[in-house]
Amino acid sequence: MIYPTIIMDDFFTEPEKIKNFSSKLKYFKDKDGKWPGKRSVPVHEIDYNFFNYFHLKILSILYPNDYRKISYTANACFQKISGNRHQNPGWVHEDIGSEITAIVYLSHHKNCGTSLWKKKNFFDSDSTAFEKHSFNKKESYNEEEKNLVNKHNSNFQKILNVDSIYNRIVLFDSNQHHSAENFLDQDIKEDRLTLITFINKIVLNNETMHYPITECRRMDK
Repeated sequence: MIYPTIIMDDFFTEPEKIKNFSSKLKYFKDKDGKWPGKRSVPVHEIDYNFFNYFHLKILSILYPNDYRKISYTANACFQKISGNRHQNPGWVHEDIGSEITAIVYLSHHKNCGTSLWKKKNFFDSDSTAFEKHSFNKKESYNEEEKNLVNKHNSNFQKILNVDSIYNRIVLFDSNQHHSAENFLDQDIKEDRLTLITFINKIVLNNETMHYPITECRRMDK
């Protein structure tokens, strides 16, 4: 993997404005179950200026000297998860086809962050894609379905858990296995709201960029 894992608090200067913006959008389920909950249409189709501002902030973390010269392609959207997913973990997976994954937490579910994992042994996670898509279509799970996700996740060892602190961003290499830690806190009624992006390509002076800063940085409150 090329990109480090970076966690930064207080990412947006005015996160409530971002949250209010997200509340006016329409959200859609994926009929094939590629992700849980609902997502908005791509952000660049709604407000390109905000889309570019968001990604330049991310790129300034990775490439502080060159980020304004970089061109990139990315797919960003807001994601809401609701229903009866309390205390249920997500399905461990990679974001195949992307280089960088970034998640901004915009609700107050402190225990519904993101876990990073590594494989215990050789395991072809693509072999369980059908089960993952079926799992993502559900609003709630029976015991058999909970056992299915736990069996899949048992092939991995957790290496980091990132709490879902409001206005925190976590970004990592898209080849890093990860999952939602939990989908919802039982005591909080609002949806789990995140702004997510998948950065697919980064180019500077017609050359694909690799090897950003080599150290992970963590900034806590």
